[in-house]
Amino acid sequence: MKPNADLNRIVTTLGALFADSDVELLLFHAATNDNERLYDATEYMLRGLADRLAELGIDPDRIKWEQSTKGERLDVVISRVSDFDFIVLGESEPSVRERVFGSVQKTLAEETAKPQLTIRSGV
Repeated sequence: MKPNADLNRIVTTLGALFADSDVELLLFHAATNDNERLYDATEYMLRGLADRLAELGIDPDRIKWEQSTKGERLDVVISRVSDFDFIVLGESEPSVRERVFGSVQKTLAEETAKPQLTIRSGV
């Protein structure tokens, strides 16, 4: 999850897709910055997303959250993907880096065989 992604759209989409299932969800955020205040803000965001998903009918026992500041962001995401069957990514406006080197979505598609859904920010 990117803090600048459209979190409301992500939550409502996940709620609609998974409320009537037994799917377990992991809300994951990888960052390259280990700033404690940013870490706390991200934890607050992830906990809030988990609470909203529970309000939409997903059993809280099926919702986990995790964040990592260890290693390069994309490498960390790729290392976690193997543990899951399906990937949902939030997408915000592409950064200059993403325009030059490619998006996380593109890299995941090229390096894994996992199906993925990208939820774009409202335009």
